[in-house]
Amino acid sequence: MTDRSATPNGDPAPGFLTGFSLLLPITLSTMAIVLLAPILPQLLSDFSTVPAHEYWVPMILTIPALCVPFFSPLAGMVGDRFGRRRLVLPAILLSRVGVGLAEAAIMVLSTTMIGDYYKGAARCRLESDAGR
Repeated sequence: MTDRSATPNGDPAPGFLTGFSLLLPITLSTMAIVLLAPILPQLLSDFSTVPAHEYWVPMILTIPALCVPFFSPLAGMVGDRFGRRRLVLPAILLSRVGVGLAEAAIMVLSTTMIGDYYKGAARCRLESDAGR
């Protein structure tokens, strides 16, 4: 049973949808790890010619996870100072912008590397698959 009493400032108590919508963003970092972990062996194989690939490839999972404990105190202080509710949506949008910037770089670099490494029919086949 949900406590539907008013908040200290007289506003109605948040309901299920509010709680659910606050839990969804928390899953973003976890989902990235869950989605990437199964392909880690394939990534290690694909980047085996890159020096120190055994170190750099797992960083795909490690670096975002390390950012959480390092930046959580700062996020808490900023939220306390400027208001949690005011900052949660901009923070989500900012994280998506960061992902978009990284995806743009990955798309452009991967596509141009296809052009660098493949010629003729193999190149055309890979470029047509990249557009799917």
